Amino acid sequence: VGFCVSLMANSVDDFDAPMQTHFIFTAAEALSVSVAQVVVKGVRAGSVIIDTLVNGLDTVMANTVAENASKVLPQGLSNAGFGVCSISEVVMKRDGASEEKIISEDITKANDESAKQEALGKIQCVARQ
Repeated sequence: VGFCVSLMANSVDDFDAPMQTHFIFTAAEALSVSVAQVVVKGVRAGSVIIDTLVNGLDTVMANTVAENASKVLPQGLSNAGFGVCSISEVVMKRDGASEEKIISEDITKANDESAKQEALGKIQCVARQ
């Protein structure tokens, strides 16, 4: 399960090793997974955008993590001192396909420009994984 977290009140320079560790522990707790399953794949500017991946999930747990990433994680991060944040739409692998293949299918199926832009945003997020 992959997603991007945007921390509005921080800069990339703020996201040092201790803050990254704090982020991983907070995300793991909010998503009900082990710390070893949460991976920061990259950090980039735009406030702070954290490309995040949660590994080692079966289908049921992947669905739970995907739901918690949208509903529970923003408040958990805020409560842990990360400030206001937003979560991109969560991307999950299906049947062993790569995220890029799934998103490409989403772009092909998109029937309007905003849906295509949303799918392209997913590619920008998961391409770093």
